[in-house]
Amino acid sequence: MTGRCACKPLIRGMKCDTCKDGSKPGPSGCQGQEAPTSCDDVTCLHGATCRESQHGPTCECDLMCETTRARHGSGSHHDTVCGTDGQNYGSECQLKVFACRMGQHIAVDHRGACKGEDSVWF
Repeated sequence: MTGRCACKPLIRGMKCDTCKDGSKPGPSGCQGQEAPTSCDDVTCLHGATCRESQHGPTCECDLMCETTRARHGSGSHHDTVCGTDGQNYGSECQLKVFACRMGQHIAVDHRGACKGEDSVWF
């Protein structure tokens, strides 16, 4: 991962707020005139919350996690979980943040590190 945000389909710009064809950005990408006009018309998934802006409603991931150091006083792996995607996460909260930001359904497979060499720490 590069640390940069990934825009929805056909949306461009540093803040993912511009459609090349002049249509409106929406929760699913660039949309024509039928784009939702309020959060009442939008269903956000994976823990995202709908926020209304000048471009219309958008789904945002506002989840915040305490650091392991704040919870335990050191940088231990006490809260490590293995996600259903086979990746390691520093905590269940970090898994939820990642799933929300990536727009994917990822759940806790089990507590502790994943087995195997393909595991990555987030």
